[in-house]
Amino acid sequence: MNRVLEAIGKSEFIQAVLGLLVYVIYALVIGVSLIPSVFWMAFCWKHLLISPTPACLALFALAIGTAVLIYFLTGTVVMGGCVRILTLGIKPGRYPMISITMVRWLIYSGIYHIAGKTILEYLPMGFVINLFFRIIGAKIGKNASINTWYLNDAYLLSIGDNVVIGGKSDISCHTFRTPDLGKKL
Repeated sequence: MNRVLEAIGKSEFIQAVLGLLVYVIYALVIGVSLIPSVFWMAFCWKHLLISPTPACLALFALAIGTAVLIYFLTGTVVMGGCVRILTLGIKPGRYPMISITMVRWLIYSGIYHIAGKTILEYLPMGFVINLFFRIIGAKIGKNASINTWYLNDAYLLSIGDNVVIGGKSDISCHTFRTPDLGKKL
């Protein structure tokens, strides 16, 4: 397995193909998260735009807003679940830069950032952001308020009771060092 990973690490072509596969995974996760919203919009399209009166158009605009809310909720569960699955079994420790663990980290990190940029950034200090972090494995105490989505590797994070994490705070539960760090030149 190590030889395969080393070959991947040295081949830009293989890295490009694998990169495209990772993008397909991201697209599938976004697509699954959008399914309920799309069904809602199809239903509303069929029933509200029979006659394009101002009242029906206004209701359709409200339906679009509702579809965004549905995406927020569905995406929280779907993306949070994907991150949880991808991080199962990853324990604190040192991992080679070219490893299955690093590939899992790459994929879950991308999904996490999609959730952050399309959902969590817009819903700070509420049940949705707390739900997301609980789904991915963070231990969150009673009355905790999270006003940021920048909680890296939050599946390793414990937040106590009555804690407030301020807006745009960045908490990282990992470090990254290249193998050459610390060697004298």
